Amino acid sequence: MAKKVSNSPVNNKASMSCQMLSELIDKIPELAVARDYGVDIQMLQANLNRPVIERIRRYQIALDTFEKLRKAKRQ
Repeated sequence: MAKKVSNSPVNNKASMSCQMLSELIDKIPELAVARDYGVDIQMLQANLNRPVIERIRRYQIALDTFEKLRKAKRQ
């Protein structure tokens, strides 16, 4: 079954955001260099759009996972 895409303001906002990001990358050489180096600028932007507490929570989850993997490797 095909996924229905609505024309909600949220989807329009996301599309506009991607277009604005592309324009910004074209205007700021450092962003183009970062993109060419392999930095996912869209993922970075999406993360920065999250509230600070959400970014901290997600970072803590990643850190906890890393620590568990590191401990498992030592055993």
